[in-house]
Amino acid sequence: MNREEAKAKIAKLMALGTHGATNENEAEAALRQAAALMRKHAIEEAELADARGAAQVFEWSSVSIPLDPRNPVRNAIGWLGTLAVGIANFTDTKASYVMRPPWGMCARFEGEAIDVEYAGYLMKHLRDTIRRMSAEYKLASTRGHREDYRRGMVDRLIQRMERYKRETNDALRQHATAEGSALVVLDRKIAERDARFGPPEYHTRSTSVRNAFHELSGQRDANNVGFGRPVDGPADRHALMGGGQ
Repeated sequence: MNREEAKAKIAKLMALGTHGATNENEAEAALRQAAALMRKHAIEEAELADARGAAQVFEWSSVSIPLDPRNPVRNAIGWLGTLAVGIANFTDTKASYVMRPPWGMCARFEGEAIDVEYAGYLMKHLRDTIRRMSAEYKLASTRGHREDYRRGMVDRLIQRMERYKRETNDALRQHATAEGSALVVLDRKIAERDARFGPPEYHTRSTSVRNAFHELSGQRDANNVGFGRPVDGPADRHALMGGGQ
């Protein structure tokens, strides 16, 4: 298999691994196989989008996702802020808070348009999934228990995103060759993003766990949450973003 054939195979595997209709086991297997091929042939994801090796022109974008579209809030929500930073690191975007009347406090993602679209989708999808699952969590008897459960879910989801990123991006940096021009493309994208929007500045806050049992329950249940990415753009992007601006 030459590099061009490998690129075509990788593209198909990544489409399978990020399709919403693919079950979790098949998706993870497809992404692992794609990552293995990318490492073997020193191919990076940025190169797949520009297989001809031409200079890539980035299209910049931003989207704001309400922290709570049903009950707009004026202040940050800890677990959602942590989730937004994890998603931003995963998608090569920059996350920040912004007030957007009438939606209230929002998580804003800035960066290359395709990355931003995925970040917005993930924020809405995981925000709503975590809220729904914590509301259905029958072992919680207090608000604090549900908060620990949500924190556990967020921690595990971020761990999984970091693992995917290592397998599909970071590991490739260890295999840079004379043909590894895609590494330069990715670095240039990040540099241009930071020049346009400013470098990310995230402040971590230490939080104490009230009940480790509920946090571990959240981590366990987070393993069943998919990261399915729409292959085709939605007909109504505003609806997809759940009020994203």
